[in-house]
Amino acid sequence: MAERPDWQPISRLPLIDAMLQDAEEHYQTLLQASPKPHVLDDYIVGRVFEVFGSQKDDLWLFEEQLARWKMDKLSVGQRHEVDRLSEQVGRCRTVIQSILSLAEQLKQGRSKRSSLRAISNSGSNSFSAKESHIIEAQPHLDSKRSSSPFASSHN
Repeated sequence: MAERPDWQPISRLPLIDAMLQDAEEHYQTLLQASPKPHVLDDYIVGRVFEVFGSQKDDLWLFEEQLARWKMDKLSVGQRHEVDRLSEQVGRCRTVIQSILSLAEQLKQGRSKRSSLRAISNSGSNSFSAKESHIIEAQPHLDSKRSSSPFASSHN
């Protein structure tokens, strides 16, 4: 069965702020790794594409839900919150696109380094203390992404 949106009442404002904060934290982590893309393995880079690609694809759901709420009769406070969250979704779209662009650069850097390593066959597998810290600070992309609050299995 294809999933279709299960539109929510205004009492169930989505957690857009948390999604934006999470994306901003992941972006900062990737920025820390960008000078040394070899500290990220292919799995982590792949998970970044998978998780944030899915989030990017789901942003329309939040935009549509917010647009639907704007058509409702809202209190001044609710209207202010819907407007604020609409701006947050736009910021989230920008951050997620930045994450995906940076992940692409990291992927390119990993590929280039792997090619050089294969040619020279003298690559070291030891990491500096700083590189180890970056690896340990990686976002927990292994955890299952929670489904959208709008997902429904209705036809």
